Amino acid sequence: MAREPVTVAAEVYEAFNRGDIGRVAELFHPDIEWVEPQGYFLPEGRGVSRGRDVILGFLEGFGRYWSHFEVHADRIWDGGGGEVLMWGRQKGTARETGRSYEGPVANLWVVRDDLITRHESIGDTWSIADALGGRDS
Repeated sequence: MAREPVTVAAEVYEAFNRGDIGRVAELFHPDIEWVEPQGYFLPEGRGVSRGRDVILGFLEGFGRYWSHFEVHADRIWDGGGGEVLMWGRQKGTARETGRSYEGPVANLWVVRDDLITRHESIGDTWSIADALGGRDS
């Protein structure tokens, strides 16, 4: 029996926050489309990327840039048709600079047959760049 799309999306956050990238991988469709804004977390993950293996490489690479990072969903809405919208907060500490980041995030997920087929993220790119040392304070 198919799970509710909101449940699938919520499980991604739970697994990511506990460091279970293997479970995150199980929730992604092999051809997932991943959209991140310019100036976001990982230089190699900006723009549009495709494929579970590519996306998992980004997620596993978080440790190169962040000594700690987590995402907390404050609200999750079922948008119908497999679309899920999350509004929440993300926070982390940049490994190279030691600077902390905390800011808002919105994610759009598309779920088909219990798998994430698309993810799009909007967040505070200015503060993220500051934490990573990519701009002058």
